[in-house]
Amino acid sequence: MELNKIDFCKKANPAFRIIRTKKELQELQKELGARPDWHEPDEQNLKIDFSGNDFDNAGFPTISHRIFGWVDCEYHLIIFQNEFPVAAINIASLLGWACDTYQ
Repeated sequence: MELNKIDFCKKANPAFRIIRTKKELQELQKELGARPDWHEPDEQNLKIDFSGNDFDNAGFPTISHRIFGWVDCEYHLIIFQNEFPVAAINIASLLGWACDTYQ
């Protein structure tokens, strides 16, 4: 069975994590040395990629993959620092946090 990008990142970095709350995102921002407004993230050698095929935030990124054998599921933004995968954030959740409508 193929690994999706999230599972691949977990194998590449055992400390890789899924950000599930706005507070965890704020903690990640501090750990990465990013500005609170995330302006100029390239100055901290941050890059992004994305993974998924379902615009939703009902579950976890690999549940459907494990149950149904799908290669991907919910869309996630994957953050890299110095080309190394650090964390993933569900895109629908990120939009909810931006609108202050989702915890």
